[in-house]
Amino acid sequence: MTGRLSIALALTLLAGTPAARASQYLYTWAMETRDPTVPVPPAASMGRDFLAVFDVAPESKEFGRLVAMLPVGERAQMAHHTNYRMPADGRLFASDYRSGQAFVFDLRDPAKPRLLASFADAGPYTHPHSFERVDNGHTLVAYQFRGAPDDAAGALVELDDGGKVIRKSDASDPDVETRL
Repeated sequence: MTGRLSIALALTLLAGTPAARASQYLYTWAMETRDPTVPVPPAASMGRDFLAVFDVAPESKEFGRLVAMLPVGERAQMAHHTNYRMPADGRLFASDYRSGQAFVFDLRDPAKPRLLASFADAGPYTHPHSFERVDNGHTLVAYQFRGAPDDAAGALVELDDGGKVIRKSDASDPDVETRL
């Protein structure tokens, strides 16, 4: 990748692996950006999102080194949120907020992340934002909007591990002005 990097979020793997390896890796969800002095239309690609894996075990010969990088998507615009806590099953959800894309990573082999799925809209709801794993193994996703970004409030959507919609709950109130 060339260009500048914009770091969105970093988290350590806290669960899903044996205790000896639980704090060996730092996962960073980030994006590549183009030279900020070159005008780029808002909808244009700025590079790619990627998940970077660093070895952070102090006793490791590879301490501080990048051990894996997994580029995803085609039009990174704002690498944004991941799960706030590492899910025990090693499946991490991450969003590129402005592009409206989201990704599901398999981190069960911590140094070799795999892309399991990608998703975007859930019916009329757009811009997946935040993720929370629930006890049944599904993930709740806060979708920011219903329709275009200046339309009504979004929804809380329950997804399976592959990003398939299980159910939705609209967040808008018909008695409230919804235009931003």
